[in-house]
Amino acid sequence: MGSSERKRQETIWIKSRIVAKVGMTNLHSYLCVFCIVSFVGDASADPCLEEVRAIYKKEWNPFLRKPYRSIQTIYDENGNELRVFENIFETPLKTISGLRGGEMGLTIEYETWTGPSVEGPWTKAPYDFPKDRREALELNYQLELDALSEAVCHGEVELQGRPHLKYEFYIKTAPNPKLGGIWGAARNTIWMDKKTRMITQWEQTDFQTSFLPELNKERHVTVYTYDESIKLKRPE
Repeated sequence: MGSSERKRQETIWIKSRIVAKVGMTNLHSYLCVFCIVSFVGDASADPCLEEVRAIYKKEWNPFLRKPYRSIQTIYDENGNELRVFENIFETPLKTISGLRGGEMGLTIEYETWTGPSVEGPWTKAPYDFPKDRREALELNYQLELDALSEAVCHGEVELQGRPHLKYEFYIKTAPNPKLGGIWGAARNTIWMDKKTRMITQWEQTDFQTSFLPELNKERHVTVYTYDESIKLKRPE
């Protein structure tokens, strides 16, 4: 693969991570959320996998989640902190994301701006997403849902002094034609508040992508704070 083609695919991946989240978002630091490997056997025979699928369709669906702020900390495989990202999420189509202390990116629908902080001021970016961006994100979410595998349901655990439900699963998506044919994979661990049914913490590792297929053992830890007052608007 030539350097220009590799850069193009990396740009597509980074831009998709900024908005998703999804967070898988988010990233690998923008955010991530892509992932899952095909599996053998009847999925319906695994009650834990069906439980994870049902939650992924509802509480973990990025289009249904409440607005939030999140901090994503990236560690190397030895546990050393590498970088920290700050994110503000109203919907998958209205986000702010960027490296702490560095440039931030604001995305409204398919348009993008950059600024020195989450408060701006915002300058129009030289690129935008395709206008069918929502369709691309919805397709990627469906690819993730279809690819869920290796689910482990740990039941009730304690996190931050509150009862949570802990889940692990693996994702390796099929190529997404709406995002340049990229695919991604990662191993996920989620802590969901038992009472509110909202994600408190999401960890990812064992990353792979179509353009970086070597296994990446970084660990991404995203912690969420929900705030329904978040309203992101297009700059004047």
